[in-house]
Amino acid sequence: MKRLIFFLLVTTISLSAFSVNPVTVIYPNGGENLTIGCPYAIQWVTANTTGPVKIELYKNNAFCLTICSQVPAGMTTYTWIPPISLVPASTYKVKITSLTSASGFDFSDGNFLISQGTIIVVSPNGGETWQKGSTHQILWSDNICDNVRIELWKSGVFNSVIAPSVPSNGIFSWAIPATNTLIPGSDYKIKIISIIANSATVSQVYDFSDNNFSISQGNFILVTSPNGGEFWVKGTTRIIQWQDNITWNVRIELWKGGAYCALINASAPSNGSCYWAIPYTLSSGNDYKVRISALNTAGSPLFDFSDNNFSITGTTPTPAITPFDVVNIYPNPGNNLLHVKFQGEADFPLMIDILNFDGDLMLHQLIDAVTANETIELNVSGLPGGNYLVVVRKDNTILSRSNVMLRH
Repeated sequence: MKRLIFFLLVTTISLSAFSVNPVTVIYPNGGENLTIGCPYAIQWVTANTTGPVKIELYKNNAFCLTICSQVPAGMTTYTWIPPISLVPASTYKVKITSLTSASGFDFSDGNFLISQGTIIVVSPNGGETWQKGSTHQILWSDNICDNVRIELWKSGVFNSVIAPSVPSNGIFSWAIPATNTLIPGSDYKIKIISIIANSATVSQVYDFSDNNFSISQGNFILVTSPNGGEFWVKGTTRIIQWQDNITWNVRIELWKGGAYCALINASAPSNGSCYWAIPYTLSSGNDYKVRISALNTAGSPLFDFSDNNFSITGTTPTPAITPFDVVNIYPNPGNNLLHVKFQGEADFPLMIDILNFDGDLMLHQLIDAVTANETIELNVSGLPGGNYLVVVRKDNTILSRSNVMLRH
């Protein structure tokens, strides 16, 4: 009898020593923080079985939901996105059960956390003053997996979209527009909101700046012409136009294909316009832009490009209908007075500009109305002697240009 009891005891100890649980949970196994809406790889190892398994979620040691009723045999990882239906808590466990072994299952060794996604705006978060035309970093922290949308709000009301969809990596470089539509004020906030990829697994989360920040006028340059889509012809004279609120002169450059191409004016007054005689030597193309930069010696570089490409072509366009049969400017050479005679009818008002050969505007005169064959006089006694370009234009359309020499 003693021998039998001894044999049974030894046998029991031996089986216990060499038996192995068919399934062991590896992840999540306790202490992890899983965010609703983000994908995670549930992992396990198997022993003495290669069959399928079932994965379940438990909360407070009670069944909560089935994650997957049958994972195919041979797999030891399963990607799971915690759904929006879950209540955030720190008492979750995973149970993995072998479907081919009656006693083969395992739980996470310890509890893990399932939490709601969060976004926290870090900057601007209140009290900052950012200038129009400058660039600043919008900063935030989050634990979400979706992209985010960044919005500008003013006085508690949506104002504009800063970025429709950017990665939720916590940083975005914002070039604050210098346009007149962005009104300076001290009542702005940033809103960052998640973009829902799957409404069944994640809810939309967002955050505002805690307090208002300011957007000030600041210094700016804004190219308005050419700003994209124009067709300008080599050998013609066009008007480059821009807006600014600076007192420094500006440098005007031509760029092609995203690279510097030629200098248009090394130092032009910041008065919003500059005549440009387009050289015949330029290559034809549809990938040109104008860059205007401030010639300030301190502070951050201040410049603006055309928003989109414009074209320069060597093909002579179909002549536009000119409102004058002839615009006659005399005498040439002139002295203290120039006579401008209009032959024909015109759409008024018109502008007469006199420029030096560097493109600087030396005289500007508005013509409200003239009759056919009427002559007006321009007082040029204040201009130094030399060669000039006399341009007659309607808004931004050049109707006539003539080279004139002055001798006092």
